Amino acid sequence: MRNQKAGRAAARLSAALWMFGIWTLVGLFRAADRYFSDPFQLRRLEFGVWEALAQCLLSAYIWAALTPLVVSIARRCLPRRTRWVGPVGTLAAASLVLPVVHGAVYQLVYPLLMGFPCVVPAQLAALAQLLPMTFPTHFVTFWAIVGATWTVTYANLSRERELRASQLKTRLASARLEALKMQLHPHFLFNTLNSILPLVFRDGDAATRTVVRLADLLRLSLQNETSDLLPLRKEIELLQVYLEIQQTRFQDRLTVELDIAPDVGDALVPNLILQPLVENAIKHGIAARPGAGRVEVRVRRDGDRRLSLVVKDDGPGPAPGGRRGGGEGVGLRNTQDRLELLFADDHAFSFDGAPGRGCEVTLSIPLAFAPPAAFPRTPAERAAAAARRSAVPAGARLASAALLVAIAAGRARAAEPPRPPYGEAIQQSRAMLDEVLQLYPGTAVAVAVGNDIVWSTAFGFADVERHRPTSRNTQFRVYEVAMPLTATIMARLHDEGRLDLDAPIQHYLPGVVDGGFPVTARQLAAHLSGARDLTDDEDFPSPCASARDAAQALPPGLFVRPPGLSYAKSRAGYVLLSAVLESASGKSFGELLAETIAAPAGMASTMTDDPRRFLPGRTLFYERGWFGLLGSARPVDTSCRWGAGGLLSTTGDLVRFGEALLRGDILRGETLATMFAPQKTRGGAEVAYGLGWHVDRDARGRRYLWHGGRGVGGRAAIVLVPHARLVTVMLSNIEGERLDEHARRIAAYFLEGVDAVGGTPADQLRASAPGKPVAPDAYRALPAPGE
Repeated sequence: MRNQKAGRAAARLSAALWMFGIWTLVGLFRAADRYFSDPFQLRRLEFGVWEALAQCLLSAYIWAALTPLVVSIARRCLPRRTRWVGPVGTLAAASLVLPVVHGAVYQLVYPLLMGFPCVVPAQLAALAQLLPMTFPTHFVTFWAIVGATWTVTYANLSRERELRASQLKTRLASARLEALKMQLHPHFLFNTLNSILPLVFRDGDAATRTVVRLADLLRLSLQNETSDLLPLRKEIELLQVYLEIQQTRFQDRLTVELDIAPDVGDALVPNLILQPLVENAIKHGIAARPGAGRVEVRVRRDGDRRLSLVVKDDGPGPAPGGRRGGGEGVGLRNTQDRLELLFADDHAFSFDGAPGRGCEVTLSIPLAFAPPAAFPRTPAERAAAAARRSAVPAGARLASAALLVAIAAGRARAAEPPRPPYGEAIQQSRAMLDEVLQLYPGTAVAVAVGNDIVWSTAFGFADVERHRPTSRNTQFRVYEVAMPLTATIMARLHDEGRLDLDAPIQHYLPGVVDGGFPVTARQLAAHLSGARDLTDDEDFPSPCASARDAAQALPPGLFVRPPGLSYAKSRAGYVLLSAVLESASGKSFGELLAETIAAPAGMASTMTDDPRRFLPGRTLFYERGWFGLLGSARPVDTSCRWGAGGLLSTTGDLVRFGEALLRGDILRGETLATMFAPQKTRGGAEVAYGLGWHVDRDARGRRYLWHGGRGVGGRAAIVLVPHARLVTVMLSNIEGERLDEHARRIAAYFLEGVDAVGGTPADQLRASAPGKPVAPDAYRALPAPGE
């Protein structure tokens, strides 16, 4: 017993490991497909391969947990010819329910896996938007598991049938030989011929008929030897020939009653199943006594799915304590063996009798009919069969209708009332962010058109562990988005006559940049100075008292090519530019920022990122490690980067900066035009970068300016559309992949709203952050393809 239990436990463990391995391979394959097809997807990955692995493996493992249930249902619902509606209806219902279960589990587990709190009501509310997109994939997955289960099950059944068929052939051959032996037994032939002999002199025709019947019996016994099952009418035909011969022998002593229901003529029964039983009844019930006897054969339906066969005699019955004659009953034992081989457990065999009251053998087997092509039915029977096939229960029809409704739900779109100009842009932007912000701990967005902020909102948490929500006043690291501010300070000093953009920086930083080619502030701001960028391993010793100290700490060999040859982004160049601005003005970079930009624009939360200073509005910073697991970002001190990426700001401050810049509150018009114009190399080739801004055009030729920034624990983007006076800002507390792309898409949505009204309207739709914090993933977030 212990060995059996241990064996079963080992088999279950082996099956579980196989299932886990298969679903792991499926998840890895789907993750690889998702990752390598990412450039061609509408919904791009934000965190690369780890995001693809987290999504696809989680989905695969949920299906691994559901697989035993699906396999159990599939095994219980194997369709058969006579019973398929119920199983198919059950499977259809399960195929509607389990994809919903998968989606609900995914929605609840995914935030926890990614390190976020799970807001259950919000996650389940988002499920309604997810189902139309995920249901088809999971519906197909369910039926794939069912198909695999059926394939394995039918393969096992086929092997069992083959084994049973080989055993049956052996048993059947033995039964046929036994029947032929009984029919060719000298005593049987002697009795038959002895019965014929008087007929030859008294009734020649009767003698001839008896000889012909004896030949027919032998012929019919051999004719169907290749068939395990044959129609009942053929079995009755053989039985009648045998009974006619026996009637010749016993004459008036033998009375036979055949009671065969008319609707079972084509029912399939085992070959030579009745003749041995009738022969057994005649041998022990009629021949064993001197008087007359009676044998009854009844065949009837037993309900809708069973066939009952009864052979009964009124002979002396079995001997006390045993079978008739005290023998082992070879015929009965062979009959039982054949039934077990043919029908396994789906049959019944009973032998009843008492001394002096005869014996009764009852068989019950599955009711099945011969194929119509081989054994044609009457028109009435064909019509009845067609009616049975067309009768489908209402439950199955309802399941089919529900399936169609579920598939169509993803395509149905209710008519929406007209929205204000920016209402549509807000809806589009929010829907897009719902898709892409699944793995961002906290993000803030603001959009300004003209002099007003028309949309400002925030998602997620500034402190995930303490559930402190992100707001429009949360301070983020902006990294390279500081460069447009630094270039604006430079242009303001130039407007005020305190800085010559084309003078060599050696003039402002003697002893810091010596020798080499003369490099100007304009070239530093346009990334045309020939300075290389800083590597990830190169950082500044902190703290830095000033930008000049940071410039002096720059590694040697900074300028790797002559200035003006080509565009090459250089954060080191902007550190030098920050030091140039301090030297030209005699003020610190922080003072310049407050004087030239913050005060005119009304920016109250933009400052250098000094980790030693307590700032209650500053977010915590995060990064993702193995499998995209969320963790606190490694500590970095960006304060020594100054204008190259060492600032903190908010979305509100940065949109106010963009508004003030486009209004002309900070710079003169011609200076602003110079900043926004693409710069040129020494060879006269234009580069797609002005002074502190990337310069680009959309598909319709409209010019816009943008800048992105990224680093440990942060990502930032700002977009300006000068002709529409449109400003878009996005900030996050984790280094995502495509935040700048999302900011440009949002700007495009709002630009369509501006164009729809022919310019900036006086009365603009306003939107604010939600009243309650919205947890990451509590969106209508699109899963990866295949999820």
